[in-house]
Amino acid sequence: MGTWGAGPFDNDLAADYALLLDRSDLPEILLRHSLSQPGENWEVTVAAAAVIASSWPGGKPLHPVYGPHKPLPPLPHDLRELAAAALVTILTRPPQTYGWVSEQLVTRWLSSLA
Repeated sequence: MGTWGAGPFDNDLAADYALLLDRSDLPEILLRHSLSQPGENWEVTVAAAAVIASSWPGGKPLHPVYGPHKPLPPLPHDLRELAAAALVTILTRPPQTYGWVSEQLVTRWLSSLA
């Protein structure tokens, strides 16, 4: 897997997930699945949470190159709570379990999630 930054779509798995969302007719199901298993592919979980956060008023825009390009239909409100719970699970894991090469990068990444 390649990682080139600390953003939610700055790695191969998340960029591939964005393509999957763009091609899906059922993005809500993909988002729910990704958020329900935060320990399996944390990169995808973080990307899914970013997608949900961006869909609400005042949400941060997604990465213009690696994030999804296709507009999503309106998403149910409960996905926000599911995303928040998944991020809390990720934030409670020891930082060294994420495989970051640099402590500085993992610190920056974790603070962006918080």
